[in-house]
Amino acid sequence: MSESRPRSTRRPVPDHLFGGRLRGSYLLDLEVVGVGEIAPHVRLITMASSDLVGFEYTPGQDLLFEFSDGDRTLRRRYTIRRSDPGKGTADFEIEIHDGRGPATRWATKAQPGEHLEAIGPRGGISLRPTATSHLFVVDDSAMPAAFVLLEALPADTPATALLVTSHGAKARPASARSPATSSSGWIQQR
Repeated sequence: MSESRPRSTRRPVPDHLFGGRLRGSYLLDLEVVGVGEIAPHVRLITMASSDLVGFEYTPGQDLLFEFSDGDRTLRRRYTIRRSDPGKGTADFEIEIHDGRGPATRWATKAQPGEHLEAIGPRGGISLRPTATSHLFVVDDSAMPAAFVLLEALPADTPATALLVTSHGAKARPASARSPATSSSGWIQQR
Protein backbone atom coordinates (compact mmCIF):
# COMPACT_ATOMS: atom_id res chain seq x y z
CA MET A 1 0.00 0.00 0.00
CA SER A 2 1.45 3.40 -0.94
CA GLU A 3 1.64 6.25 1.50
CA SER A 4 -0.83 9.02 0.65
CA ARG A 5 0.42 12.59 0.51
CA PRO A 6 -1.09 14.83 3.22
CA ARG A 7 -3.60 17.40 1.99
CA SER A 8 -3.10 21.09 2.63
CA THR A 9 -5.55 22.74 5.02
CA ARG A 10 -4.20 26.30 4.73
CA ARG A 11 -6.73 29.08 4.52
CA PRO A 12 -6.38 32.36 2.59
CA VAL A 13 -5.96 35.47 4.73
CA PRO A 14 -9.35 37.25 4.58
CA ASP A 15 -9.16 40.48 2.59
CA HIS A 16 -10.40 42.59 5.53
CA LEU A 17 -7.48 41.58 7.75
CA PHE A 18 -4.45 43.90 7.76
CA GLY A 19 -6.19 46.23 5.32
CA GLY A 20 -5.74 43.75 2.47
CA ARG A 21 -1.92 44.06 2.60
CA LEU A 22 -1.53 40.29 2.96
CA ARG A 23 -3.71 39.33 0.01
CA GLY A 24 -2.31 36.10 -1.44
CA SER A 25 -1.01 34.91 1.94
CA TYR A 26 -2.36 32.08 4.04
CA LEU A 27 -3.18 31.42 7.69
CA LEU A 28 -0.93 28.55 8.74
CA ASP A 29 -0.95 26.21 11.74
CA LEU A 30 2.58 24.91 12.31
CA GLU A 31 4.21 22.36 14.59
CA VAL A 32 7.84 22.28 15.67
CA VAL A 33 9.34 18.96 14.52
CA GLY A 34 13.04 19.73 14.90
CA VAL A 35 15.33 22.06 16.82
CA GLY A 36 19.05 22.45 16.29
CA GLU A 37 21.88 24.87 16.85
CA ILE A 38 23.67 26.42 13.87
CA ALA A 39 25.82 28.60 16.14
CA PRO A 40 25.57 29.46 19.85
CA HIS A 41 23.39 32.43 18.89
CA VAL A 42 21.31 30.82 16.08
CA ARG A 43 18.60 28.17 16.44
CA LEU A 44 17.39 26.13 13.50
CA ILE A 45 13.67 25.46 13.93
CA THR A 46 11.99 22.99 11.56
CA MET A 47 8.23 23.34 11.28
CA ALA A 48 5.79 20.89 9.70
CA SER A 49 2.16 21.11 8.73
CA SER A 50 -0.31 19.96 6.15
CA ASP A 51 -0.55 23.73 5.50
CA LEU A 52 2.98 23.57 4.06
CA VAL A 53 2.23 20.74 1.61
CA GLY A 54 2.60 22.19 -1.89
CA PHE A 55 3.48 25.57 -0.33
CA GLU A 56 4.97 27.96 -2.89
CA TYR A 57 7.03 31.06 -2.16
CA THR A 58 9.74 33.19 -3.71
CA PRO A 59 13.28 33.05 -2.23
CA GLY A 60 13.52 35.89 0.29
CA GLN A 61 9.90 35.70 1.45
CA ASP A 62 9.05 35.06 5.08
CA LEU A 63 6.36 33.91 7.46
CA LEU A 64 4.87 36.19 10.09
CA PHE A 65 4.85 34.18 13.35
CA GLU A 66 2.55 34.97 16.26
CA PHE A 67 4.03 34.79 19.76
CA SER A 68 2.15 35.11 23.01
CA ASP A 69 3.59 37.69 25.40
CA GLY A 70 1.46 37.69 28.49
CA ASP A 71 -1.95 39.08 27.58
CA ARG A 72 -0.95 40.25 24.09
CA THR A 73 0.11 38.69 20.82
CA LEU A 74 3.24 39.88 19.03
CA ARG A 75 4.25 39.12 15.45
CA ARG A 76 7.76 38.62 14.11
CA ARG A 77 8.92 37.83 10.57
CA TYR A 78 11.34 35.01 9.74
CA THR A 79 12.75 34.19 6.32
CA ILE A 80 11.88 30.77 4.94
CA ARG A 81 15.40 29.33 4.88
CA ARG A 82 14.48 26.14 3.01
CA SER A 83 11.42 23.98 2.59
CA ASP A 84 10.19 20.64 1.35
CA PRO A 85 6.69 21.17 -0.06
CA GLY A 86 6.29 17.44 -0.65
CA LYS A 87 6.77 16.65 3.04
CA GLY A 88 5.18 19.88 4.28
CA THR A 89 8.21 21.17 6.20
CA ALA A 90 10.10 24.47 6.39
CA ASP A 91 13.28 25.59 8.19
CA PHE A 92 13.83 28.90 9.95
CA GLU A 93 17.10 30.24 11.40
CA ILE A 94 16.29 32.36 14.44
CA GLU A 95 18.88 34.74 15.87
CA ILE A 96 18.96 34.57 19.66
CA HIS A 97 19.23 38.20 20.72
CA ASP A 98 19.71 39.47 24.26
CA GLY A 99 17.06 37.08 25.57
CA ARG A 100 14.45 39.68 26.41
CA GLY A 101 12.11 39.45 23.42
CA PRO A 102 9.22 36.98 23.22
CA ALA A 103 10.49 35.40 19.96
CA THR A 104 13.98 34.89 21.41
CA ARG A 105 12.53 33.40 24.60
CA TRP A 106 10.33 31.06 22.55
CA ALA A 107 13.13 29.98 20.18
CA THR A 108 15.51 29.32 23.08
CA LYS A 109 13.02 26.91 24.69
CA ALA A 110 11.23 25.55 21.59
CA GLN A 111 10.67 21.79 21.60
CA PRO A 112 9.14 19.36 19.10
CA GLY A 113 5.38 19.21 19.46
CA GLU A 114 4.88 22.92 20.12
CA HIS A 115 2.48 24.81 17.84
CA LEU A 116 2.57 28.31 16.36
CA GLU A 117 0.29 30.21 14.06
CA ALA A 118 1.79 32.06 11.12
CA ILE A 119 0.84 34.02 8.01
CA GLY A 120 2.63 33.73 4.71
CA PRO A 121 4.28 33.74 2.38
CA ARG A 122 4.86 37.46 2.58
CA GLY A 123 7.53 40.07 2.02
CA GLY A 124 8.92 41.85 -0.99
CA ILE A 125 12.64 41.08 -0.77
CA SER A 126 13.65 39.28 -3.92
CA LEU A 127 16.31 39.08 -6.59
CA ARG A 128 16.20 41.49 -9.49
CA PRO A 129 16.40 39.25 -12.59
CA THR A 130 18.02 41.97 -14.73
CA ALA A 131 20.87 42.68 -12.28
CA THR A 132 24.33 41.73 -13.54
CA SER A 133 25.73 41.39 -9.99
CA HIS A 134 24.45 41.52 -6.43
CA LEU A 135 25.70 43.06 -3.17
CA PHE A 136 24.25 41.93 0.15
CA VAL A 137 25.07 43.86 3.34
CA VAL A 138 23.35 42.25 6.32
CA ASP A 139 23.48 41.91 10.08
CA ASP A 140 22.89 38.70 12.05
CA SER A 141 19.11 38.86 11.75
CA ALA A 142 19.18 39.23 7.96
CA MET A 143 21.77 36.51 7.24
CA PRO A 144 19.13 33.83 6.50
CA ALA A 145 17.59 36.09 3.84
CA ALA A 146 20.99 36.84 2.29
CA PHE A 147 21.93 33.16 2.29
CA VAL A 148 18.69 32.03 0.62
CA LEU A 149 19.03 34.76 -2.02
CA LEU A 150 22.68 33.84 -2.69
CA GLU A 151 21.66 30.23 -3.17
CA ALA A 152 18.89 31.26 -5.59
CA LEU A 153 21.26 33.16 -7.90
CA PRO A 154 22.10 31.67 -11.28
CA ALA A 155 25.58 30.11 -11.20
CA ASP A 156 27.05 32.76 -13.52
CA THR A 157 25.81 35.81 -11.56
CA PRO A 158 28.51 37.48 -9.43
CA ALA A 159 27.62 38.44 -5.86
CA THR A 160 29.32 39.71 -2.73
CA ALA A 161 27.99 39.40 0.80
CA LEU A 162 29.19 41.57 3.70
CA LEU A 163 28.05 39.92 6.92
CA VAL A 164 28.04 42.25 9.94
CA THR A 165 28.06 40.55 13.32
CA SER A 166 29.00 41.17 16.94
CA HIS A 167 29.78 37.46 17.35
CA GLY A 168 33.15 37.44 15.60
CA ALA A 169 34.22 36.57 12.09
CA LYS A 170 32.86 33.28 10.82
CA ALA A 171 30.58 33.05 13.86
CA ARG A 172 28.18 30.93 11.86
CA PRO A 173 28.41 28.79 8.74
CA ALA A 174 27.97 30.79 5.57
CA SER A 175 25.70 29.79 2.75
CA ALA A 176 26.44 27.38 -0.03
CA ARG A 177 27.54 29.68 -2.84
CA SER A 178 27.30 29.73 -6.57
CA PRO A 179 30.70 29.48 -8.31
CA ALA A 180 30.68 33.17 -9.27
CA THR A 181 29.97 34.38 -5.73
CA SER A 182 32.93 36.06 -4.08
CA SER A 183 33.89 35.06 -0.57
CA SER A 184 31.63 36.47 2.04
CA GLY A 185 33.24 39.24 4.05
CA TRP A 186 32.76 39.23 7.80
CA ILE A 187 32.72 42.56 9.61
CA GLN A 188 33.15 42.51 13.37
CA GLN A 189 30.69 44.92 14.98
CA ARG A 190 31.41 46.23 18.46
